[in-house]
Amino acid sequence: MLKKIQSVDLGQIAVHKFYYKGTKLSKVAFDIQGQTNGVGYDKYSYTNDLITEIKTYSANNQLLAITILSYNSSNQLAEVVKVEPSRNYGLRTVFSYSLTGTVVVQSFYGNTTVQESSTNQTTTFYLLNGEIEKKDFLSIDMNYTIVYVYDNSKNPFLNVTGYNAIKLYSFINNGLFGLNHNLLQQTTYLSPDVIDTQVDFELEYNNNNFPTSRYATGSFSGVYQYLYEYY
Repeated sequence: MLKKIQSVDLGQIAVHKFYYKGTKLSKVAFDIQGQTNGVGYDKYSYTNDLITEIKTYSANNQLLAITILSYNSSNQLAEVVKVEPSRNYGLRTVFSYSLTGTVVVQSFYGNTTVQESSTNQTTTFYLLNGEIEKKDFLSIDMNYTIVYVYDNSKNPFLNVTGYNAIKLYSFINNGLFGLNHNLLQQTTYLSPDVIDTQVDFELEYNNNNFPTSRYATGSFSGVYQYLYEYY
């Protein structure tokens, strides 16, 4: 089971520590430098084997946010509502699935009760063999496409109950994790066939075929790096 991730992401240093009851997440403590309320923890709640609530607290145990996750009849993530009571702010993220392996994600903002105002942003994920192979992002201000390549080894969250079902949401929020495997390369296109950036990663693994480190190489060396520890 994953114990800790130490990361540098675009120069932002963070540490996440993971705690479990059996194979279910109970708490994730975080320390993210340079971010408001960057030190605190998330408490996880399940309904059967699905994660249905995440409460975020500050280091002094002040409730910062409540995230409610709901699923469709196929146990696919259908909607995530995150509210911040102190700001009377809420963000609702809706996931729509097609039979061809695409997932369209749209978000709406409002207060803690109703979130109906569109962010005018649409993200489309293209899935292949359960992995995200491409992401299209469309908004009023910016459009881009990212293509992803993965290894064949085990993802650090492989044995965590319920986590695979929320990885699309996790992928949107922090981008640290693939669905089943580990990211080797991401290529960003601002227009078709014109590469804006390409980031390649090198990984090291333990005897159980889980990654122990992942580093960006070339011109992105030091910009992205991740260290993984396990129980």
